[in-house]
Amino acid sequence: DKGISALGEMLKANSTLRELDLANNFCRGETRDLAAGLAANRGLTKLNLNVSQIDDAGARALQAALEHNQTLREMTGFNNPIVDKELRKWLKRARRA
Repeated sequence: DKGISALGEMLKANSTLRELDLANNFCRGETRDLAAGLAANRGLTKLNLNVSQIDDAGARALQAALEHNQTLREMTGFNNPIVDKELRKWLKRARRA
């Protein structure tokens, strides 16, 4: 299933979508593709990634992407299987409204 990767590609060009709820999805390795889209996106303001099977590598990719994204104001990422304790804390509080 490459749905998350397709969303990442869409986010690179889309500037009209404001909110995206991906809670309870199996993002896993495709989180890197989503992160690449977020790095380029200039429209999304709210993203829900709760319970999305994001691992440490995916969380690091999101962290790097948010350094380039100034429009995303709220992102939640609770209950993901991240081993690195500091990275897990970061994802929980990355962007809050």
